[in-house]
Amino acid sequence: MQPTPQAASLRTDEIDLRELVLTLWRSRLTILATTLVAVLISMGYILLSTPIYEAKAQTLPPPANALAGYNATLQMLDTAQVAATSVGMDSSSLTTTSYSYPRLSTEDAYQIFLQQLQSRSLLQYFFDTTYLPAHPDAKTDEDRHRLLAGLDDSLTIQVPKNSLDQNQVALTLQGDDPQQVADWTNLYLQTASDWARKQLLDTLLRTLQTQTANTHNQIATLRDVAKTHRQNQIVRLEAALQVAQDIHLADPPTTGNLITSYTGDTLYLRGTKALQAELAVLRARTSDDPYIKELPNLLYAQQLLQKVSLDLKNVTTVTIDQLASKPVNPVKPKMVLVPAIAVLLGLMLGIFFVLVRQAWRQPL
Repeated sequence: MQPTPQAASLRTDEIDLRELVLTLWRSRLTILATTLVAVLISMGYILLSTPIYEAKAQTLPPPANALAGYNATLQMLDTAQVAATSVGMDSSSLTTTSYSYPRLSTEDAYQIFLQQLQSRSLLQYFFDTTYLPAHPDAKTDEDRHRLLAGLDDSLTIQVPKNSLDQNQVALTLQGDDPQQVADWTNLYLQTASDWARKQLLDTLLRTLQTQTANTHNQIATLRDVAKTHRQNQIVRLEAALQVAQDIHLADPPTTGNLITSYTGDTLYLRGTKALQAELAVLRARTSDDPYIKELPNLLYAQQLLQKVSLDLKNVTTVTIDQLASKPVNPVKPKMVLVPAIAVLLGLMLGIFFVLVRQAWRQPL
């Protein structure tokens, strides 16, 4: 009885598979040797490669009390702004119903820090002041560009996508010196924090300087206007006095309007005695401040601005959740992964070599 084609095909497959296994078993030493060579190459790569270490630091938004001094200063600026624009209002009743300068939230402060942390200007500053001096062999522009690109690749800022940790930012830096990368990571983080804090204080300083200058100019203008008004009043009284002397009018008429109603062209009707007394008072006046109704609140605003303190040492835009510490184990090369890949590749190359050799030996 002849075997069916399907049975013959199955028997052929079984024979081929059996022969394949036997072939691989007979060449097991070759496969093992190939694998061993791959492992030795990987070990040589690990021994000859410079180990790369990674330092990591984490940040969070600042606490609310870290911005208390900053927001208190903004409140003083607001009060001074309201005082400078309010006429005839008692200083004790001055309140700010709407803020000219919005209060700074912890989220806004943290965003300022993150902008500085991710800025190219900070990267360039760190490269020029810290990274480049540590590589004195970089003398050409090409070497500097290569170093800058290497720093950019080794520095990573990670913002997790998990909503629970959306405010937790990780800064990692890689290098061949474990203590150095830890110090540099913390230095980079501190520089970003200092820059963010300086940005806040610079904004506050510019606001204070602008508001102080505006208030000073308002006060000076009001005083100049009051002085001019007093001088004009003296000129008018002198002209009226001359008329009153010419007509020999010492006292105002006993009939007619009250003395206070004699103004303009009828000013001379006050009489020489009243005009001379008024002139003497105006000429002896050393300050017009009591007669400027807008001045008290402006002076109050000026005093507030003079007492604004920019010594805000406790203001910060970030909380350092974890400083970078000296890493112990290198991240490159991978001590376990590289030999494991070498074993896998060695086995594959050994099997491939054996199969190609067996196929070459078989007659056509």
